[in-house]
Amino acid sequence: MSEAERVRESQIRSAIDKRMESFELDKITLNHLVVDGELVLEPALVKAKVDAVMKEWTRKRDVVSDITGVWSRQYQPLEYVFDNAFSGVISLIDFDKMFSVVLNLPDEKAAGLSGISNEL
Repeated sequence: MSEAERVRESQIRSAIDKRMESFELDKITLNHLVVDGELVLEPALVKAKVDAVMKEWTRKRDVVSDITGVWSRQYQPLEYVFDNAFSGVISLIDFDKMFSVVLNLPDEKAAGLSGISNEL
């Protein structure tokens, strides 16, 4: 485990130890991510938990698949896409760089819509 990962886990555990009943990030609460008293940190398990919550929360939508008129051309597959068209979009996030950015965020700022501040 890298130093950044140890610090992240320490901060998460510190936040949990403050005895918050739950916090809401959209419709995912801390209670959804705790199993047998332990915070789920494994990305695949977190994804599975989030998927399960969202399946319960969202409704199935009927989608019109027959698009006609002026929009039909917009939804046709492109004949050619350059190999590097999405290279900058799908690059992996460097954890250490992200961690550095989060550590250098200014203190005492409004939390935003999520209600989660960057101060742990």
